[in-house]
Amino acid sequence: ACSQDVPQVDTPTSGATAVPVLDSQRLATVLARIQKGLEAADSAKSSDDLVGYLTGPAARIRGESYTLATASSNDSVIDPLTTTSQAEAVGLTTSFPRTALTVTEGTDTSNVPYLLALTEETARDPYEMWGWAQLFNGVEVPSTATPSVGSAQVGADTTGLIATPEETLAAYVDALNDPSGANGTAFADDALRQRVAAERSPDVSTAGEITVTVPTQPPVPQP
Repeated sequence: ACSQDVPQVDTPTSGATAVPVLDSQRLATVLARIQKGLEAADSAKSSDDLVGYLTGPAARIRGESYTLATASSNDSVIDPLTTTSQAEAVGLTTSFPRTALTVTEGTDTSNVPYLLALTEETARDPYEMWGWAQLFNGVEVPSTATPSVGSAQVGADTTGLIATPEETLAAYVDALNDPSGANGTAFADDALRQRVAAERSPDVSTAGEITVTVPTQPPVPQP
């Protein structure tokens, strides 16, 4: 039988090129969707309504706020949150999970902005709010690459870092819980450390004692 050589296929020299995971318009759409879902869940005080909008620590903390608000008939324990962005950064990656960060404008009741962390676990999942942190007065937000450029995500490869994000968070929590310990001098005396110290300071020795413990949480994902 006649035969011929099998065609040769060129082997690619590199994988897919990392691109920004969102552009500004798509991020605005994501934030608007999360805001709408959050407002509905806040109105109903239902943690079930947070599914698809909040995940991880954000969903847990919001759900606990609903429980406390219902038990105490005091809705002020639910932090007012807005997703209206004034600065943002998105991950530059080809893998999942994917991350975006945004610094919001102040709410109607407070001019203090919040830092929101969003995550998309797989290609078929929606972006959800993973966590938020209040930015105290005087905090300067470092400049980041625009969404059109993207920022490299911190993943499993931590080459060149003094400590991994997990190790840094654990050390900071240790500094909050043991300010005179080894990690106590590794971090600045920031507003959160001052607040925790103030909560420990009242003298209630005649009635008992105050214990303030900061729990360890998974690190906020970073682009």
